[in-house]
Amino acid sequence: MLVVDAHDLGPWACLAPDLVTPSYAEARRLLSSELTDAADGSRAAAVVSCRTALLERTNARVVAVTLDVDGAVVLARDGSSLRTRAAPVPHSRATGAGDVYTAAFTLALAAGAPLVDAADVA
Repeated sequence: MLVVDAHDLGPWACLAPDLVTPSYAEARRLLSSELTDAADGSRAAAVVSCRTALLERTNARVVAVTLDVDGAVVLARDGSSLRTRAAPVPHSRATGAGDVYTAAFTLALAAGAPLVDAADVA
């Protein structure tokens, strides 16, 4: 299983990762002007609207875009998508949150958890 949590996902696309976990800001950089906040300000809706571009540019089987205190949006090549929620913590405890998210997601998938369960664990 190949999991990529890089600030620039473009160079990794040739490896067809199983999972990539960009933050919202990283996804915006990857898609340039294609990913813009939805009219209602929903970053989750904006991510879902760019599902095809995100999957194509990363060449990943699953793209999990993290949204800070708003959780994450998980998009899969099989057409499924899901939204997870976060339990916000004080900013002083947020260091490494993306790394922990990626590690938990990876471990759950490696243990054989279905995608929806792995996303919830993360």
